[in-house]
Amino acid sequence: MSTGVVYPVLRSSIRDGLVGVEASLIEGARVYRLSENDLKYLELHESDLKEALRLAESLKRFGSAGYDKLFDLVREIAINAWRLSDAELMELRKVIMDFESRVLEILMIPKGS
Repeated sequence: MSTGVVYPVLRSSIRDGLVGVEASLIEGARVYRLSENDLKYLELHESDLKEALRLAESLKRFGSAGYDKLFDLVREIAINAWRLSDAELMELRKVIMDFESRVLEILMIPKGS
């Protein structure tokens, strides 16, 4: 996990009282410690935290597959849908349904699940 992710979460956790900061520095680094309440909170929410981390990793991998292009394409469709004829909309619907089928095939998920 990059520092660009860790430190904003850490600052937020400190602000919300979930993480304590020790005044001492070890070899020039600030030391962060979790209290007993913090540890209990993490234990209580362990499955939620693991799911959030799994989703974050999944989105990272999805990014390498070009998800930004997919979102850009959806935006373009939404912006331009008003000007399409009924025939073009039907063709677009067919393309989207074919795309959905192919993606579900790759993911090995039965359509309609």
